[in-house]
Amino acid sequence: MRSIAKILLIAGGLAAGFCWMVRRRRSRNVEPGRYADIVDSALIDASPDVVYRAVMDEHDGKTSWWAPHFTMQLREGDSYGEVGALVDNTVRVHGRFPVRFTTKTVEVEPNETIRVEYVAGAFRGEAQWGFVGVNDGTELSQRWRTRPAGVLRALAPLLPIGESHSDTMKVGFERLRGYVDRTLPAVP
Repeated sequence: MRSIAKILLIAGGLAAGFCWMVRRRRSRNVEPGRYADIVDSALIDASPDVVYRAVMDEHDGKTSWWAPHFTMQLREGDSYGEVGALVDNTVRVHGRFPVRFTTKTVEVEPNETIRVEYVAGAFRGEAQWGFVGVNDGTELSQRWRTRPAGVLRALAPLLPIGESHSDTMKVGFERLRGYVDRTLPAVP
């Protein structure tokens, strides 16, 4: 019995030490009850209407250029770009651990902005996509203002949530660039 107690004490100490190290190393952790407020952006070599359509098609399930890192399924409504539409989202953190949440579209200005609220699952808050024409391209941005919910809320101090979000966005931006390059007609 004493050896089991010693093993549990050692394991507990190791777990506490690991948690302390993770908290010290990660600067973009989200504390329970607090909002993450992160802006990620990229320049995409296509017009705002092309980039907007690509983002819409991905969320509507017509394309899969962001998979397997991020997948979406339209649950309610005809399009992500329709106010009131509900989309079930699954992010696979570092390609593995699924984090699920549901967004509701609350504001749309075609080719300019889409704003959604996180209404169920791992997050509560909002995100806003921006599509700004820059020369012959588009500055695509997303402001992500959320807080963890459910089980994720308890784990938030230990996890690099903000960093993982930005990593997922970077993957999406790169995949979007590749998708746009493959689908746009070549310019003579």
